[in-house]
Amino acid sequence: MLKPARTDLAASVSLDARPPRPTTRVWDPFVRLFHWSLVLSFGVAWFSSHPAETLHHWAGYAAAALILMRLLWGMIGTRYARFSQFVRKPATVARYLSNVVSSKEARYVGHNPAGGVMVMALIAAMATTALTGWMMTTERLFRCGMGRGSPFAGCSWPVNARPLASLRRSARERPAPRESDRSHGFRAQARG
Repeated sequence: MLKPARTDLAASVSLDARPPRPTTRVWDPFVRLFHWSLVLSFGVAWFSSHPAETLHHWAGYAAAALILMRLLWGMIGTRYARFSQFVRKPATVARYLSNVVSSKEARYVGHNPAGGVMVMALIAAMATTALTGWMMTTERLFRCGMGRGSPFAGCSWPVNARPLASLRRSARERPAPRESDRSHGFRAQARG
């Protein structure tokens, strides 16, 4: 018979003798569905920005709707989904980060203070990306879209803010399309 390893000493105790650990459900089904739906919509929008522009637009609309639903759920949702549970004051975040450096950080159920900052940064980036993308298609409403007469008609802040939020190079920084790209049906990119 094999001897149990030192790490298996707890296995020799009867399972009935140990009290069951309580299970804490942190993320409710809505939050889980939101996370993976946002990942999917972002991925679809990222990879379909030029070959399938209609799909890109609908993925952006889905991401915007998800962000709006998450903002609402962050106010009325379950305990760990509420922003009041994990969005902390800057001093608390700074203290937590200094404790991380010295390996004395506290443990949290749900997001820690630094995680709360990251959640809000990601929501802000996704909301900005969706808003500026939508504004670039609504030139008649806001006079901020990509106009017919010039490459960047109307106001320029959506064009300038979009690459910062979506981690892409701006249309002004993209190289001019090659003739072979035009012949294969790729949309021509204007140089600024």
